[in-house]
Amino acid sequence: MVDDQESVVEPAAVEDKPARAVLFELENVVIDGRRIVHEVLAKLLKETKLKLTPALFSRFCLDSAPARFIPELLEALDKQQSASEKLVKAFDEQRRRALTDSKAQASQPLKKLLKDLSGRGAFLGALTEFGTTDNTKRLEKMGLSGMAITVQQISTDEKLAPTADAWLKLAKAVSASSSACIAIVTSAASAKAAISAGMRCVVLADEFTAFQDFGGADYVADALDEDAAAGILELLESTV
Repeated sequence: MVDDQESVVEPAAVEDKPARAVLFELENVVIDGRRIVHEVLAKLLKETKLKLTPALFSRFCLDSAPARFIPELLEALDKQQSASEKLVKAFDEQRRRALTDSKAQASQPLKKLLKDLSGRGAFLGALTEFGTTDNTKRLEKMGLSGMAITVQQISTDEKLAPTADAWLKLAKAVSASSSACIAIVTSAASAKAAISAGMRCVVLADEFTAFQDFGGADYVADALDEDAAAGILELLESTV
């Protein structure tokens, strides 16, 4: 895989502050990508008369790549393993299409937060599962046109959650040290990776990850509301 990155404009400089950055999972944070992926897989399994519950999705499908978790999921559903290769291929194709072609847009609270962060001199970066030749168009589709967001692809075929190395590469791309970065994550695996990379960590848990252990994170919320946004901005001011 080849890392891709796009920059639109530089954020405003803030006097006497080191280069700070706020990094986040592009699909999961911006367009509720995990829910979209759950819907894709549930539909595919329904065609074979299998039911994907939220509990099964949370147990098997959050962090590993489809080629690894689908055989385990089928075994738990008492489905013959011979069906896994075909399902992996179909799921990979439909998952990519659903996420990259989604018309879902960033929420107004997220747009406001990103503008506030940029206005305070924070560089913005995002990790995506998918390489693309034009990340600017993807950001526009998400309602984030004109924002200075560097986008990089997670360079692994084995995991869906970002690794510590992925967070560090993104920090380097935005020219910020890891200790000056805040990572906004949605799962325990991603949180652990960001913390291991030496970053501050904010968790926006979703319905599939809310039960997980986020020990070590600086802030945990179920949604990006006013309190969570204020907490992130306060954390930024204490990040050096």
